[in-house]
Amino acid sequence: MMSSSSVGEGDDGLAAAANVAEEKMQLDECMVCSDQKRDMLSLPCGHITTCSGCAVRVKKCLICREYIDDKKKVQLMHAYKLHF
Repeated sequence: MMSSSSVGEGDDGLAAAANVAEEKMQLDECMVCSDQKRDMLSLPCGHITTCSGCAVRVKKCLICREYIDDKKKVQLMHAYKLHF
């Protein structure tokens, strides 16, 4: 028979896993529009902060504030796995 404390711990674990998944999805979102995935590499700093649609408006890196000399479109491949 399960105690009530072990049931609560399982629920907390599921909630924590869901929060981690949401945070990882937010890391993929464009820092300008939050609608598209980040896919533009800023050079020379190397940060990926925007989607291709928003990149044309950004002159300084949104993370380090370094001026952007060039931008390259990249394809990010993530394999997030949740274990319950």
